[in-house]
Amino acid sequence: MVRSVRLACACASLLVVLALTLGFAAARAGTARADAPTPTPSPTIVREDVSKRTEFGSTYVLSDGTYRDVLSQTPIHFKDASGTWQNIDPTLVPTGDGAVTTAAAPVALRSKTSLPGKPGHARLGRRPGDAQPVGRQ
Repeated sequence: MVRSVRLACACASLLVVLALTLGFAAARAGTARADAPTPTPSPTIVREDVSKRTEFGSTYVLSDGTYRDVLSQTPIHFKDASGTWQNIDPTLVPTGDGAVTTAAAPVALRSKTSLPGKPGHARLGRRPGDAQPVGRQ
């Protein structure tokens, strides 16, 4: 019986020490959280720095004064006749004479062939004469 009382006392002592240790650790963690600085919001894009454009990338100025480069595996800009980088826009736009051409691209395409019932939708490159490059814009 003495042995079981000693074992019970040892277990009770161990539980008290464990509870005190966990309580102290939890109290400390709570204090650390209260003292921690609040996270600052992520910087937002203010504008593009067009002077830093390349064929495959754009550079943006962020709200905290830093820069963010966004790169692409395919070209997203082309140089126009004056040497300025322009966004590539392959949208087909009507030209006024029944044809369509690309809005902004390194090589403009022009087509007078429209799909039946779909004005502004061109069939490009299926038959000779359907589409032809008209040079750099």
